[in-house]
Amino acid sequence: MPSLPNLLETRIGRLVGFFLLYVCEGLPQGFTATAVALEFKRMGMTGAAIGSFSAIIMLPWTWKFLMGPLVDNFHIKRLGRRKQWIIFTQLGMLGTLIAAILCFPFAAAGSKEFIGMALFTQILLLHNIFAASQDVAIDALACSTLEEHERGLANGLMFAGAQVGAAIGGSGVIYLKSYLGFKTAAFLAPVVLTAILAIVVFLILEKNTRTHGVEETTVPRHTFAHSMERTMAYLGVVLRVFFTTRRGLLGLLFALVPCGGMALSLTVSNVLTPTLGMTDNEIASMGLICS
Repeated sequence: MPSLPNLLETRIGRLVGFFLLYVCEGLPQGFTATAVALEFKRMGMTGAAIGSFSAIIMLPWTWKFLMGPLVDNFHIKRLGRRKQWIIFTQLGMLGTLIAAILCFPFAAAGSKEFIGMALFTQILLLHNIFAASQDVAIDALACSTLEEHERGLANGLMFAGAQVGAAIGGSGVIYLKSYLGFKTAAFLAPVVLTAILAIVVFLILEKNTRTHGVEETTVPRHTFAHSMERTMAYLGVVLRVFFTTRRGLLGLLFALVPCGGMALSLTVSNVLTPTLGMTDNEIASMGLICS
């Protein structure tokens, strides 16, 4: 029986592999910011409540830089330094996404109160912790795998993959909703996520790479003390760059400024479009074109 190919061994394989990895990053964002936001609006939830919900569940993406030391220093050698984190976080994303669909809130009869909203929000908050951590692991794998001349094209394809994932999780679910109902259609996202997880497990084989960026220490390697010392060194570098260099501070300030077009294409558009009388399929088509 022939052995399965390793996508990381060829240029085309690497580009395809990282494109697909970013598809699974876009899936939950499209699902929550488009399909779920629209469903909440159809159920009578106010725009302010939907905005608060979206802001809460996306919080983990603001502190994902703290995952860097964990991804770099805590790993099981036989599984691969980055691959183990990608598999672990994808399993977490898959489990929490299915749990969120099964626990989807409903409006109480004769009331604007939504039953199960707190639990649903907590599950999706946990889901985004896994998703943000996966983003760190994928980028770390890209930095240690891609050739320098491949990185520009690969980065563009990775962002394109995220948009494809957002279109599947958002517009794809909305299209299916008219045939299957929302809860059944929502399972499109975990099905695609499962397929990409299988690709990671069987077709991505990570080679051992040397850690860059933080100086080695005198503490014996592969120990908890070594990992903690490197983690503290990393955090020291991050704080020094952010707050003591002009470029670092400007980069931090720029990261805090939202990009208007992207902001309007997410939750805001799905709160406004139903009030304009657009049907679900029209909203899905608009979202697909934007992606």
